[in-house]
Amino acid sequence: MVTLDLLYDELRAIHHLLADRGPSRLSRADCDRLARILPVVVGAVGSAPFLVRELLEHPSAGLRLVLAGCSSRSLGRLLRRAEGQPVAGFVVQRVGVEAGAVLWQIVKVVSEVSGPVKTARGLAPSTRTR
Repeated sequence: MVTLDLLYDELRAIHHLLADRGPSRLSRADCDRLARILPVVVGAVGSAPFLVRELLEHPSAGLRLVLAGCSSRSLGRLLRRAEGQPVAGFVVQRVGVEAGAVLWQIVKVVSEVSGPVKTARGLAPSTRTR
């Protein structure tokens, strides 16, 4: 059962997290676009680290549809602006570099009513070395 004390504790935890992350670098258009892109990326690659180029070359019809018209540069810049910012239940993380290109990973934001907000690794364990 959710009590007012639990709600207050969660609200305080959320306020603390929001204060720590600083101002968002995302416009409303960025948020809308990411809300369409991130779930499809997680559906295609899970939580495995990926390069932007790999997304653009991926055989998934869903990815081709949501990324239509994107260049590697524009998608990379969008992910860079989104780094660390919760959008549509997901957070974009920079996890390394491979051959001079950034490795990205998308993780799902998990919130428990009775505890602090947490971030969980996505759907599958990472198999790529860093």
